[in-house]
Amino acid sequence: MRWSFRLPLKKAVLADVTMNAASTILGTICLAIAGIIWEAFPGLVLYKGFHIGTFNPITWSATFILAVIINTWIEAIVLRAGFGCRLERRRVVALFLANSVTVALAGIELRWHPRTL
Repeated sequence: MRWSFRLPLKKAVLADVTMNAASTILGTICLAIAGIIWEAFPGLVLYKGFHIGTFNPITWSATFILAVIINTWIEAIVLRAGFGCRLERRRVVALFLANSVTVALAGIELRWHPRTL
């Protein structure tokens, strides 16, 4: 991040913590809303058309893609509005790829160590 956005070290650390906190808090809310929207339209069509349940590979893939897009969007807004960073295509792609890795790791962790109540 520091080299990609050419920020001084202290500002880069602050930007990283801020954008990750924002994407954690806002991303949780936005992903929940996106999930409800998914279930209301594409999900219902998919489930009825293919006679499958909610937890299927297509829905998991959509969840992954939505999580990456939402986190990237939130982090880009924080970087632009909060730190004055220019958001060129390569920088947004870098954020997208970084979020792809972290969301994939979260998914893998949930698969191997599912939360139990």
